[in-house]
Amino acid sequence: MVRILDKFYTSPQYIYEKGALCTLKRVNSEHIEFVENTHQPTIMLLSVDAVSDVDQDTLNDIIKNYKLCTGNKVVIDTTIEDFINFNFFKICEKLLHHNIDPNDIVVLTSQTSAYHFRKDYKIPFKIVSINAFEYSFFHTEVVLQDLPIREIKPRSLEKHFSYFIKNARTTRKLFHAYMALKNYTDKSYYSFHNMVSPFTRTDEQMLERYGFINYQDSDFNKLQILDRMAKKHLVDDYVKTNEWQMPEYSVEKCGMHFTLETHAYMTNISGRALEFDERVFMTEKTYKPYFYGVPCINPGIPLFKRKIEELGYYTFEKFFDTKIDNTDYETSFKSYFKMIDEMANMSLSQFEELLNTREVLDTCQHNQTHFMSQPETKRLINALEEILNN
Repeated sequence: MVRILDKFYTSPQYIYEKGALCTLKRVNSEHIEFVENTHQPTIMLLSVDAVSDVDQDTLNDIIKNYKLCTGNKVVIDTTIEDFINFNFFKICEKLLHHNIDPNDIVVLTSQTSAYHFRKDYKIPFKIVSINAFEYSFFHTEVVLQDLPIREIKPRSLEKHFSYFIKNARTTRKLFHAYMALKNYTDKSYYSFHNMVSPFTRTDEQMLERYGFINYQDSDFNKLQILDRMAKKHLVDDYVKTNEWQMPEYSVEKCGMHFTLETHAYMTNISGRALEFDERVFMTEKTYKPYFYGVPCINPGIPLFKRKIEELGYYTFEKFFDTKIDNTDYETSFKSYFKMIDEMANMSLSQFEELLNTREVLDTCQHNQTHFMSQPETKRLINALEEILNN
């Protein structure tokens, strides 16, 4: 039995429904006991966003409760983002200053590679990797919004693809450049709001590397191409829809949904080698198509397919002739682009026939069923048991 102190310790911008405490209270697990005191070994969950500081009164209360019993643990939940910031280190400094044993501090991260997370941020504490967006999407949308579970059945398609992106991080800009220059946006339910880090001249090196820009062109021609890539694509219904949901017309009428995640906390790949590594970060974009039961791929990140399969989900690359080369980022993106070319070159009726086959529908059904079983919640409970017992 894991004792959890029934207090929502948090930084100001953290959303309760997205955190571990809310999840644990909703699942009613026989392995979890919510308690009012820490007189026996207990876990205190501190939920931290990547921006705001935890106030001193909150930290004082954690410190006071920690010292009431040997064996108490402070678990810092950073899973809402794929990175940590100065506020995290300020919190840890204050906890250590008040003699909390560093062996009693544990960090939860949504970064799939605890090794890289520790190395990148020089974290001295135990780190546990949990794909928290699986359960945060489940509780913020499926449960709170009372979303119906879609029946998996053949669909009549109107578009080949769907792709909905608000913040244009670097890998998403690369993908959007490809979709725009190929005019595949016309074959898609598509939004690209370009609200963060729009295309600039600093992206030219990356775009030239993928053949989207020719460095020998005049500045005028290059800026014209950048302008074409940077154009916003807005879908009215989707703008009005919660970004964690998918619009019904897209679920029922698009063929393949793209769930492009980003390389974890990688803000700029333009001027650096895209070496292969273990960093993968899965947000709600990963889990939406599983819940809605639609085919999906995540093009570009070398380890994504393997990581998602390790979590028990099925992938869709096997239904196409193009083979994916996951040697590194460049080979991965370029081979996925060829796969998307293969899809786009099918007539809509051919694509519909393929995606309505029993094998594809069974893959969608498996993913939906697996998502609804909430395996990451079970992993979270098991991890907390281990933390408290060690």
